[in-house]
Amino acid sequence: MHCVEEHLKDYIKPNSRVLVTFGGGSIDNNGARADVTKTLAELNRETRWEGGIPPKPEYDRLIEIVKVAKEFQPNLLLAVGGGSIVDCTKFNSLAMNLDESIDPWDIATKGVRPEKKTPLGCIMTIPATGSEWNPGAVVSRRSTHEKLAYPSLSLLDPLYTMTVPIRQYRNGRFDAMAHCIDQVLTPPVPHYKTTSSFLS
Repeated sequence: MHCVEEHLKDYIKPNSRVLVTFGGGSIDNNGARADVTKTLAELNRETRWEGGIPPKPEYDRLIEIVKVAKEFQPNLLLAVGGGSIVDCTKFNSLAMNLDESIDPWDIATKGVRPEKKTPLGCIMTIPATGSEWNPGAVVSRRSTHEKLAYPSLSLLDPLYTMTVPIRQYRNGRFDAMAHCIDQVLTPPVPHYKTTSSFLS
């Protein structure tokens, strides 16, 4: 409990700039935003918040955040929310470091990697997403009808999950079970046959 207040400071370097990504208002209801804001303020870190990330993040919104990140030049991307927020932030940690001549979608479709990745961290508010510990992400691109499927840190505070609606909680439990079964039953697949692990 209270792991953000106790541990986040251990992962934030001096003089760093932090770009925090989130979805909607749930981080206000569960206290995560207040805890992150307080901790970063106590550390006197320059912070920018980018929200409005929907479930199953849409490519166009991610590119808007990439533009913000390129301008702000954060030393750390911090995802506060569930799996979709983490997926968005994984993509952005790579895309913000690409040369302007490279289409960021090539990260997922062609395995393009920048020379560096901006470190990212996760403050999870929904249990059992799995995105906080794996290198994959799900990003949708409506314009082309495409959908593609290791943070530096993940802080999981059970207090933030107390306000999750029971339906979402149940869905998360089944999702966690499916991820476990998937890891056991699915054989390894060469990279050229899958784009689900574009951060590895």
